[in-house]
Amino acid sequence: MSQNIVQPYRYVPPASLKTCEQLNVSGYEPVADPAISTGSRRGIEVSTGFTCLGGEIRKVIFKMKEAGTAPSATYAYCRVYDSGNVLKCTVGYLSSGAGILATSLTGVATDYTFEYPDSTYTLQNGDFIALDYPAGIVSGYIEFAVAVGTAVSNSAYANYNGSVWNTNSSNSVYYKIESFG
Repeated sequence: MSQNIVQPYRYVPPASLKTCEQLNVSGYEPVADPAISTGSRRGIEVSTGFTCLGGEIRKVIFKMKEAGTAPSATYAYCRVYDSGNVLKCTVGYLSSGAGILATSLTGVATDYTFEYPDSTYTLQNGDFIALDYPAGIVSGYIEFAVAVGTAVSNSAYANYNGSVWNTNSSNSVYYKIESFG
């Protein structure tokens, strides 16, 4: 009888944490646009070479504040859309369930964290990571930190105008993103 054991254990390396961030701020951009009847989406488009590509997106942080009066909506989502504008993943949301109401934002810019620790969506080239704000908001809106004239390699400022995504690679949004994989 042979005593040879073939591959008694197979080592599977743990998933590695990937962190991407752009922390420069030169101004603030409104997230909600009352003129867009379908609601507003603003964030970043990721492209080849973005460090977090190929990882399961788990956490997104945007620096935000309210502008004008407190936003009248009680929620805002952080979502991932593909290049065809198909919703791929909801990373998290500001709501009473998350402990933070969109109506509780103040005029002081603060980092807000959206987390989905059990996410299995793998971030792809051409995806958009955006703050999604509901339609019909006219009494107040959310602004998030942007870096005008600050190009960030492999990501671009993006906004959805109700039918297509527009990008501007000369500007960027303040963000921190974590993915595993």
